Amino acid sequence: MPNYEAIKDNMLRGLKDALAFSKAIDLFAQSKTLKNLFIQCFILNGCLFIGSIIFLDYIATPLFQATTNTLDLSSSSELLLNNNTLLNNNSSFNNSTSSSFVVNSNNNHTYLLVLLHVIFQSLKNLFWLWPIYTISFLLSTLWFNDISAHVTKRLKLMNKSKSSSSSLSSSSSMSSMNANNNNNSLNFRSVINESLTDAVHRSLIFLLLIIQASVISIIPLFGTLVSFILYSWIYAFYSFEYVWSYKGYSLRKRIQYFEERCGYMFAFGSLNALISNYFPFFLSAGVWAMIFPIFIVLAMLAKPPSAADVKREGLRPFRIFHYTIICSSYLIKVLMPIKVQKHIRFKEEQAEEKEQPKEE
Repeated sequence: MPNYEAIKDNMLRGLKDALAFSKAIDLFAQSKTLKNLFIQCFILNGCLFIGSIIFLDYIATPLFQATTNTLDLSSSSELLLNNNTLLNNNSSFNNSTSSSFVVNSNNNHTYLLVLLHVIFQSLKNLFWLWPIYTISFLLSTLWFNDISAHVTKRLKLMNKSKSSSSSLSSSSSMSSMNANNNNNSLNFRSVINESLTDAVHRSLIFLLLIIQASVISIIPLFGTLVSFILYSWIYAFYSFEYVWSYKGYSLRKRIQYFEERCGYMFAFGSLNALISNYFPFFLSAGVWAMIFPIFIVLAMLAKPPSAADVKREGLRPFRIFHYTIICSSYLIKVLMPIKVQKHIRFKEEQAEEKEQPKEE
């Protein structure tokens, strides 16, 4: 039986860590670099991206619609006036033919009006929203990495992770010094392949998870609740990835760590999901990118249940990623070359061997 009391306590703990805004604000206030990076994120995503969306959706679009509707009404009234003049001048003109002519003309104007609206929306998305969304995504990703690196130095997370694995690193350094120098290029290639493998696998897993959450959200009530839970887990995973990256966790280790603390992670990510997930797509993306630096810092300041807590409370991992991992593995098998598949399997076997003797 799951330990519901421990899960509830961990959820409260996660919510408390997610609400510790004062700690994050203090950290931003103490560092000029962090402050400047946050201001850049706010200006790009809050002022330019969200501001332009509000201007286009609530000012430019209504103004365009009002203008086209006014033109359509004026053209329709002019058409009716010309038709009445024609009827008065020609009494032999058939009334049914005249009325059908007016109806067809009105339909043509309606189609033209709809076409203009479609063209306006397409131009707005193609030449402004998608380009600024891409720029925002790329720049924000760079700034998120800078923020996490600076916070890591201030909190000395890197030193903690290095000290915890000092014995392993010393033995590996001795063996690497005795290795042949000709293997340097092979080692570098192995590191690159490993990072690319993790990146591809991770991207597929989260793409499938987002698709799953989007499809489920169509179902009334139940779907909305399940979708909210899934998005909360996704945002929590994104937030803690910067911590795990500096601690050197593999993708497999990150998923295992996350699933053992699913209650805590749900509560931590729920606030982010609640704030940024219930707007239209572009607006939601802008809100998320604007507030996400705060959640990066909160994740680095957070204190999730330790391995000892998980063991003592008997917390069993909840297989959140089980089916998405199966689907992503199948896609890799179908779409990727055999060499890459063998490399992925080799890395998974290596991870299993490393994690068997010692589980955190």
